[in-house]
Amino acid sequence: MNYKDIVEMTWLWVHNQLTMDFGTLCLKKPDGTGVSTKTIVDWKQFFRDICIDFYERNPIVIGGPGVEIQIDETVITKRKYHRGRMPASEKWFFGGIEVASGRAFMVPVNRRDRDTLIPLIQRHIRPGSIICSDRWAAYANIGELPEEYEHRTVNHSENFVVL
Repeated sequence: MNYKDIVEMTWLWVHNQLTMDFGTLCLKKPDGTGVSTKTIVDWKQFFRDICIDFYERNPIVIGGPGVEIQIDETVITKRKYHRGRMPASEKWFFGGIEVASGRAFMVPVNRRDRDTLIPLIQRHIRPGSIICSDRWAAYANIGELPEEYEHRTVNHSENFVVL
């Protein structure tokens, strides 16, 4: 593969145009040769890996003194052909969002316990932030952390914020 193909493929990926059909069509040469579907799949994975590496080295950090952050965990699953029971394989994510700006972070997690979530809060949320969460046990001591977060909780059964 030549330099021109790599640059074209990168441009297509950045602009969300690197589909199998469109990518092979755009990268086809006048003589009928071009970039294979397998090559496109490999490069798309390479581009994703670069993004993952970047965000692992440069985590998104939100909040700050007096800035309200809402945090929660969620599970993502997929049923094949939208039929049948929910699959055993599921992926949990933890994230937070600045209420005023909409800036957010989301990271995959293997566990949802205190030892997993507290370091993620400290990595992604600036000191002095107002953190709003549900009453999940892992969040119980957020207000006592050295980052001096203000912790507010939501009681889902009563639908109000507890200060």
